[in-house]
Amino acid sequence: LLGMCDFIVANRPGFDLQRLYSAIPAEMLGSRQSRESAPLSSTIQLKRTAIHPLTTVASEVSATDIRGRIRAGHSIAGLVPRRVKEYIEKQGLYR
Repeated sequence: LLGMCDFIVANRPGFDLQRLYSAIPAEMLGSRQSRESAPLSSTIQLKRTAIHPLTTVASEVSATDIRGRIRAGHSIAGLVPRRVKEYIEKQGLYR
């Protein structure tokens, strides 16, 4: 997938973005990108795609928690934007 599409990665509080860099195979990095020279908040250029870290969006809520709450019949109000909640409910997702 790293060679097929761009990724936007939102981090969680306490997550070290260096772990994201270290998970990318060296052969996938673009010729101008290196793990050592790139600022941890900037776009990671791959050979055909890119990874865009969102360092300003940090949430304690995980997608796994959201799916689990829905399966258990609990509300997700306040955990996701209203329109996301409405879409999930309309589509019957995660039930």
